[in-house]
Amino acid sequence: MKNLMLTLFPLTSRSMLRVLAVALLFLLAATTDADAQRRGGRRNPRPAPTQPPADTSARRRMVPPPALPQDTVRLNLPDTIAQQPPPLDSAQQARQDSLYQAEQDSLWKSIGLDSEGPDMNDLVDDLIKHYSHGWFPQAFAARSLSFTALFPYADVYDHANDIRSSGFVPTTAPFNHGDPYSSGEREIQQPNQNKEIEDAVYPVTNFSEYGFSFTLNLPMPAILRADAALQIADGVLFSNDTTRSYLTLAGNKGSLKEVNTLFLNQYAVAGKIGISIPFYGVFLVSEAVTIGSYYYLNVGVSGAYTVSSKATQYVQLANVKEDLRYGNGMDTLTLMDQRTLNQLDRVRTGAEVALGWNVSAEFGTFFFEAFLSRQLNSVLKDADWKQYYVGFRLGIGYQWLPE
Repeated sequence: MKNLMLTLFPLTSRSMLRVLAVALLFLLAATTDADAQRRGGRRNPRPAPTQPPADTSARRRMVPPPALPQDTVRLNLPDTIAQQPPPLDSAQQARQDSLYQAEQDSLWKSIGLDSEGPDMNDLVDDLIKHYSHGWFPQAFAARSLSFTALFPYADVYDHANDIRSSGFVPTTAPFNHGDPYSSGEREIQQPNQNKEIEDAVYPVTNFSEYGFSFTLNLPMPAILRADAALQIADGVLFSNDTTRSYLTLAGNKGSLKEVNTLFLNQYAVAGKIGISIPFYGVFLVSEAVTIGSYYYLNVGVSGAYTVSSKATQYVQLANVKEDLRYGNGMDTLTLMDQRTLNQLDRVRTGAEVALGWNVSAEFGTFFFEAFLSRQLNSVLKDADWKQYYVGFRLGIGYQWLPE
């Protein structure tokens, strides 16, 4: 038996020591467990499942850093530093004001200005010398001289009702300002042919003017204006005679229409004086710019002297041009050519009204206006023939400003 046990458990001295150590450990554990049960009751040999510890790294990251103490230096300083300084007495305040004023005076003197500082009213007066705008503005002091001409339209309107004059070639019917011609009746035919003269010139009304205009700005919302001009006026009157008749080739009686045309070409030297009222605009004179822009109404009177006047009178067959001719083989017969009328009144007076716009800048000026001029006396001494001049006038010139 002893041999068998030795065979099953071949123990050595080292093995025996290990077995003894293990046995002592088990004995010590059992003793400790029994003592714990006596003190706290039965102990669950299986420990309760525990949750894994939460990851507090994110929470640690979200926790704000501790606030730093504000005004650390102020908190550590004595209380006397944080308090307001005591108010100055009257003597100390006067001394402080005196020092400040001395510094200001030194500063203004260093840049060449008044020690009291710049006056804004004086600065405005120095920069803007004159400014007026709106309704009826006051113009700045200035004079101007402009060259004037008519553009783009001007004409003469004659006014005469059933007049006769010793200067005309006598006609059956009196002269009027209305045009009696119908379509095609004014065509001038070639001699002994039923063909129109292609380059024939028919007298028409027209008005031209070339002159100078002088203006003087008054110390009120008004501008004095004087003009001198050469005027060229073409007037036309007509005498329509339908009392005559003729015998046709078929032996029938036909009606005849004859028209006498009187064409008057005149050259006159005219002078005008008037007042322009700026009723809306702006006038500005400053160190940077001088400009005026305004709408105005001009009223004035005029006087003219006719230096040249030539009248032409001819009679024309207005109808039946194919059947009849005058002795010259044409449908037109000249009765008076380039003659001065013996009853011509060379001195004319008139009244003019104009509505326009003017702009001036520094030394230049420009205006554009629509005008109506009515002749107050007649063209003839023995007949009532008046004329109206209407059109558009423009001017461009030079402006003088006071020194």
